[in-house]
Amino acid sequence: MSSVEDAMNRSKLPNPDPIHLSQINYPSLLHSTSNKLSASGLTLTLETIEPTSHGGASAYWRLTRGPDMLEITICVCEEHEAALGAMRESLGCISAPLDTVFPSNVGLGQRGLMGRGGGGYILFVRGNVFVTLRGLQSSSQLKDLAAHIDHCLKAEEIPGNDRIRRPILRTQIPARQVKAGQPFEIVVPVEEAGWMDAKTDLRFIQLLDVDRKSGTFRFHAASEGMTEIGLVFVHEKTLQVSSVVVAVEVLPRDREDDGPMLGPPMLAPPGPMLLPPRPTLPPPMLPPPKPPMRFHQ
Repeated sequence: MSSVEDAMNRSKLPNPDPIHLSQINYPSLLHSTSNKLSASGLTLTLETIEPTSHGGASAYWRLTRGPDMLEITICVCEEHEAALGAMRESLGCISAPLDTVFPSNVGLGQRGLMGRGGGGYILFVRGNVFVTLRGLQSSSQLKDLAAHIDHCLKAEEIPGNDRIRRPILRTQIPARQVKAGQPFEIVVPVEEAGWMDAKTDLRFIQLLDVDRKSGTFRFHAASEGMTEIGLVFVHEKTLQVSSVVVAVEVLPRDREDDGPMLGPPMLAPPGPMLLPPRPTLPPPMLPPPKPPMRFHQ
């Protein structure tokens, strides 16, 4: 058995709660967690939201107090098995022996592990949500914070037959034909989307700007060819994702448009509607001596 699967088995609770999906209230969770930590002098200095490969989106919070840092990731998935998959991926990023890093079960959610060593480390799964916390020299304070998040997730669980809310797309988006070298727009009538972004093949299409209020994406057609644009919408509360793929054919430039090949107009940096991208952090090395408080999902 691999060390990851051994750790997953060790994470099982003896008498876990029944598995239900959590329709989290993200703004409320962020507010209550920040308030709980404010008494300790920790303030939120970085927040990112980004879609994941597990069917939902992941929120990353960095809270600091002088040189001290606490990092929290809330990874919302479509199903419980996807959340377990996210936990396996996180464990697989740790190069140190997992039985040394996570010797004990944390007793939260349906699966959970508690690390030892500098900074403290907790990860757990409740329903369709995978949570990691890293930082705080006091392990009891970190566990108390993890229990608060677990309680908030449990309070938002829904019956098995109910569906979790996700952004509502009101119409289908037809395929497009555009000319190379020209800007163009795609407007998507969408409701309950808190964040949105577009995925493109930069050889053909470059994202210029997103107007979240109107659901308008602005692009530059870079070169001719067939391609697709993936438009991604993250729900304002549940962090569940809706998406649509738009086929785009970039036609040759008009002959009268021939001239110097100029780059796209610099209206805004690509991908502006998801909060600033998370810095790349190295995987943690937790056994002594105490490492710096860094975290990698």
